[in-house]
Amino acid sequence: MTTLQSNYKMTENKIFPAEITAFKQDKKIDYYEFINKDSNTLNKVPEWCIMNFVDLPSEVLDETGEHIKIGATINLYKKGIRHFYPSDEYPKKKNMKLKPTMSEDSLYEDAILYQHQDIDDLWQMFINKVDTLTKEQIAQGFYLKYSGSPKEQLDFLTDVLSLEQTGIGLQESGAVEYKSSFIHTSVRCKKTDERMMQYKEIFKEIVAFGNSHTKGTIYIGVNNKAEIVGIENELISDTPFGNRADFISDFKNQMSMQINNFAFTSSISIDWLCTDDRKLFCRISIPQWNGDVLLLAGTELYLRDEARKQQLKDNDLIQFVRGQQTVLNFNNELKTKTYGQTC
Repeated sequence: MTTLQSNYKMTENKIFPAEITAFKQDKKIDYYEFINKDSNTLNKVPEWCIMNFVDLPSEVLDETGEHIKIGATINLYKKGIRHFYPSDEYPKKKNMKLKPTMSEDSLYEDAILYQHQDIDDLWQMFINKVDTLTKEQIAQGFYLKYSGSPKEQLDFLTDVLSLEQTGIGLQESGAVEYKSSFIHTSVRCKKTDERMMQYKEIFKEIVAFGNSHTKGTIYIGVNNKAEIVGIENELISDTPFGNRADFISDFKNQMSMQINNFAFTSSISIDWLCTDDRKLFCRISIPQWNGDVLLLAGTELYLRDEARKQQLKDNDLIQFVRGQQTVLNFNNELKTKTYGQTC
C-alpha cells in the first residue's frame, strides 16, 4: 500500500474480474459500466482505456469486434483512486493509441474571444472618459503619459478605467504568472509523469498566491515574454481525454487532492480564451485568501515574492505559520470583543 503526501491512499494494482453491465456515453466519452466480481461494487471505465491498449479475445467482443459484449467478463486492475486498466495478460496492440481524439468543438466550447488592447487604445479610452474623472486623476494621467514607464501607465489605466482585464501584461508581476504549458515541464522527466509534474508547478503558484493573501492570475499558454503561444495542440495530442471538460475536471481533482482545502480550491475560477487565429489559452483567477495556511501535498509552503514563488523551509516555515496563527487569534479575539462569544 502506497501513501501520497496528501494522505490520499492509493490502492494496490490487484487484478480482478469485471463483468460488463452497460455501454454508455457521457460528455462525448464512451465508457463501460462494470461490476467488480471480487468486491461486488459498480464502477465505470472509459472504453479507450481498454480498447486502445490491448487486443481482447474474440469471445468477449460483439459482432463488430469493436466493443465488449454486455455480460462478458474481462480482467482489470485499479491504479490510483479510480483509474482502471486491462490486465497485462492481454496482448498489447501494435499501434497503441494514448487517448481518444479531442474534437475542436469541445476544445473551443465556451471560450472567450480575446481582444488585445494596447496602451494607445487605453489612452484613447482615458481621453474619451476625461469628463468623468477627477482633477487628480487627469493630472496623474498626463504625468504618467509622458514620464511613466509602460508598466506604470498600464497599471494606472487599468485602475482608472475600472477594467478587470485589459490584455496580457508586459511581464510577470506580483499578481500575474505565465506558464507556457499545462502538460509539458521545463525539465526532463519521464513522459508518463510529465503532466502531473507540470500540474504541480501550477499548484505551487496557486498556493503561493493564497498564502500571500493577494489576488493572482495565472495564464496557461503564455510564455515568459508575454506572448500567447496557445495550448490547443497539446490538449489534442498529449492528454488522455476526449474533451476539454474531462481534462479540466482531472486538473481540479488533482488540485483538490494536492492542496486539500475545499474552501480555497472551490473559490478559484478557470476561464478559457482564444485569439482570432485560434490560439487557446487559460486564465486561472485566485481570489484573495484570508484563511488558514495552505500546504501543497501536506508539507510544502509557498509564498509569492514579487514575480516569483518562494518555498519556505525549516525555521522560515515555522515562523510564518506561527505568525499566521497569531493573526488568526487576534482576529478571533477582536470578533469576540465586538460581537460576543464566537462559536
